[in-house]
Amino acid sequence: MTDFAPLTLVTPQEHPFAQFVRILGKGKRGARNLTREEAREAMGMLLDEKVEDTQLGAFLMLLRHK
Repeated sequence: MTDFAPLTLVTPQEHPFAQFVRILGKGKRGARNLTREEAREAMGMLLDEKVEDTQLGAFLMLLRHK
């Protein structure tokens, strides 16, 4: 008889920048503009290089599309 450790699933924590991509990327009727505070925080993260490359690309394309 073999004893196995119980299976546990760990959900990775969302990256802090993901919220800004989600705000801009909700489609024509769901998307909204960033508030000044959100824009300041997003740009601060960009300048501090705390954003993944894929997030940066998505964010810039969403801004361009807007």
